[in-house]
Amino acid sequence: MEHRAQTSRSTWLFAGTMLLSAWLVFLIQPMLGRMILPKLGGAASVWITVSLFFQIALLAGYFYAHVISARLQPRLQMAVHALLALAAIFLMPIVVPESWVPPADRPPQGDLIGMMAMTVGLPFVVVSATAPLLQRWYSLTGAKDAGDPYFLYAASNLGSLAALILYPLLVEPELGLKGQSGFWAATYLVLLAGLIACGWATLRHYVPPVVLCMPAPDAGRDLTWKRRLHWLALAAAPSSLFLGVTLQISTDIASVPLLWILPLMVYLLTFVIAFARRPLLTREGVARSIPYVATIAVLVSGFETSIGPPQIAIGIALLFFLALSCHSELVALRPAPRHLTEFFLLMSLGGALGGLFNAVLAPLLFSGVYEYPIAVFAAIALWAIGRGAAPKAWLNWRWLAAAVVLFLALRGALTFASGHGALQGLVEAKAVAAVLCFAARRKPVAMTLLAAAVLAAGSDISLRPELARYRSFFGVHRIEIGWSDSVPVHFLMHGNTTHGAQFTDPARQREPLLYYAKAGPAGQVIAAMREASPVSPVGVIGLGAGAMACLSQPGEAWTYFEIDPAILATAHNPEYFSYLADCTPDARVVLGDGRLKLALEPDASYRLLVLDAFGSDSIPVHLLTREALDLYLRKLQPRGLLLMHLSNRNIELLPAVARLAADRGLVGRFQFFPGEPPADSLISPSEWAVLARDEADLGSLATDARWQPLPLLMKGRVWTDDYVDILSVIRWPWK
Repeated sequence: MEHRAQTSRSTWLFAGTMLLSAWLVFLIQPMLGRMILPKLGGAASVWITVSLFFQIALLAGYFYAHVISARLQPRLQMAVHALLALAAIFLMPIVVPESWVPPADRPPQGDLIGMMAMTVGLPFVVVSATAPLLQRWYSLTGAKDAGDPYFLYAASNLGSLAALILYPLLVEPELGLKGQSGFWAATYLVLLAGLIACGWATLRHYVPPVVLCMPAPDAGRDLTWKRRLHWLALAAAPSSLFLGVTLQISTDIASVPLLWILPLMVYLLTFVIAFARRPLLTREGVARSIPYVATIAVLVSGFETSIGPPQIAIGIALLFFLALSCHSELVALRPAPRHLTEFFLLMSLGGALGGLFNAVLAPLLFSGVYEYPIAVFAAIALWAIGRGAAPKAWLNWRWLAAAVVLFLALRGALTFASGHGALQGLVEAKAVAAVLCFAARRKPVAMTLLAAAVLAAGSDISLRPELARYRSFFGVHRIEIGWSDSVPVHFLMHGNTTHGAQFTDPARQREPLLYYAKAGPAGQVIAAMREASPVSPVGVIGLGAGAMACLSQPGEAWTYFEIDPAILATAHNPEYFSYLADCTPDARVVLGDGRLKLALEPDASYRLLVLDAFGSDSIPVHLLTREALDLYLRKLQPRGLLLMHLSNRNIELLPAVARLAADRGLVGRFQFFPGEPPADSLISPSEWAVLARDEADLGSLATDARWQPLPLLMKGRVWTDDYVDILSVIRWPWK
């Protein structure tokens, strides 16, 4: 009885320590990402690169755990781990060096990963190695379930989920970044105490690993390289899929921890369910759901349309079922405890390979976000393999021919519908193809091949013909051609947002379109300022197609701040856009993050600052904080104005701006333009705000009925570099 009580206490000790280690592993990820965001313009790809680094660091931790558990006796394992854990204390608290600035002349992924390795590499490796080490140590304690310690991995993932849930709800808003770093360091010391206790319990109850008390279900199978490759694939596909969903959400709403965390939580939840002793969803039940999930996946993928809460919900649901399918199969193929650290090492390697594919290879190889449909196909194919699909079944010429015919027919139908702007035709063509896939659900290989055909044919379908497409660290850009009154118009698209447009007719090329029409808010502000004094110098954060250039007048000094070299090249390419060449040929263009580069400008430099830095529908929130506003005020002349473009389908930014203005004692106006839906399709509805130090500085705008006073908000906190509350400003469907 006493021994049973002791082993029960040991179980709780090991589970609690693993939970704490997982808490630290997943608390530091959004924390460090939040620290890095302002350095890279709030780009959605920041989180993808941060995730890749942590997957690589996790792999390093698991490799270290595998080596010492295979080569060293338990007592020596504990000594080595204790020394590394103590050494990591000297790298705390964890902060991003103030002196670190990402390069502007090359993709920043390598520099970013190198900086993170120097900053947090050793502490993270120590913490991440704890999970496989503790499971291995537990298997040596003689506890009744020591023969199958994989259930502890579920406890570890519960700690991960707790960190991800509490970070945006409690940790981030209450502590700020400096407080978070100190809290992480303090919790790390508690983890060290737990490790010491687990090591002592292992040595006290040590039982040589001769007989397994409870063999893992698949323990009897030989550990072949084919089986190892299967583990890799089952880990890589969900990793790539989760990062693909994350990129979509971050691109079209905002690149902030809250929205990074949502797909990661779902991804981890699938681990919790799969590794549980009694899974809520069985492997067989999940497998039966995949034909339905696959049908929805092929139906909704590929459209370049707005991403809002309904689309996010569908993407999250697909991620859940496809990832759970892979992870349930992974658990079914787990080996005996003597191979535990190798299993987790290869599982981590698969996750890292999925991250490497999305973060590094995909931007280099693809001009669109093709990694998402590839990951969906991989997950469906792995489901088919799990259902017993033989290798020769993939070479069935009938199904291969059917897939080719379906691809050609669907691609032709989609191309025709796209060229004619027929959204209904696009949907109908994909619906028919999805039904054909579902009809083959009882033949896993056939359904997988047909799904591959639909995914390939339906990738990147837009409603206008494309002139060019290219991809950078900051997103996918497309140049599309449309017509207005039979006059060709070039459109610059970033994600699903129109970034700019220009007539190709030389007689109308100097006419700014969309949000920048001369009759619009930007034109109104500039015209009102010219009534009192020259509008020069002007600083514009965010270049786009360069349409604002044609709101200038000869002799004015304009400076543009643009973070994306690809956008800069597009704005200077006369085959696409000529606003800069036509209207501000002598303008200065500064490449790099607008906030970082503006800080290098002399104080009181600008009469007008324009904040127009949005990618797709995502807003770089670090440009809308108290510290950012203080910077703008320093760079503005005493009577200067700050003009802010707030248009966004998913986020209502006006409340955040109003709180900032009230916090700093500024006055301001805002305008929804136009008040009525525009008759001209080349004038886009837009939302703007203008801030000034004094009412008199607004000039005629103060009495212009089109401009309304900023709302007075009694609730809510001011956004700072430490605190951003995205939940409060999302345009929820029920609002």
